[in-house]
Amino acid sequence: MADASKNGGIAGRLRSFMALNRRFLRYHYLRFKRLRGDPRTLAKGVAIGVFIGITPTIPLHTVLILFLCFFLEGNGVAAILASMVVSNPLTFFLQYFLSWWLGSMIFPGVLTWERMHEVLMVLQGHHSFSASMTAVANLGLDAIMVVLSGGIILALPFTLAAYIYTYRFFSNVRTRHKKRGGTP
Repeated sequence: MADASKNGGIAGRLRSFMALNRRFLRYHYLRFKRLRGDPRTLAKGVAIGVFIGITPTIPLHTVLILFLCFFLEGNGVAAILASMVVSNPLTFFLQYFLSWWLGSMIFPGVLTWERMHEVLMVLQGHHSFSASMTAVANLGLDAIMVVLSGGIILALPFTLAAYIYTYRFFSNVRTRHKKRGGTP
């Protein structure tokens, strides 16, 4: 067993974790800041990415994002970046749990957490696309509706907040670039 004092114990691990999160957030902040385009289109892309990223549609995230960006005229790069930020190994289980929980409040007794957990293990296990789709399909249409309805309810407030915040963010970035004489 490793000596906790060598690594600074729990406090040292917490500091390392927080530093990693600061780097992750800074990296993605700079990537968003460097995106070019109309603030409205970029904000629509981020909102689409947040919406799809939060909904329990993991095997189909990219396809759904690109489809919605095409029809709603959102920026696909901004959408995929936003989806990566909100849907990652740190948020995956919480999002699916909350989607199941909210959906189960609307449709009680249709889907147990045990069945949902089995599917999550397949999705997280880096199996093939067909294995992921089979696991989801085996839930049944009624169970899929439970999780999707909960996911939509969960995603809507975050989607609205993401659009408002990022529209302001991209508008401010564009204004600063114009003041400096740079290209927007």
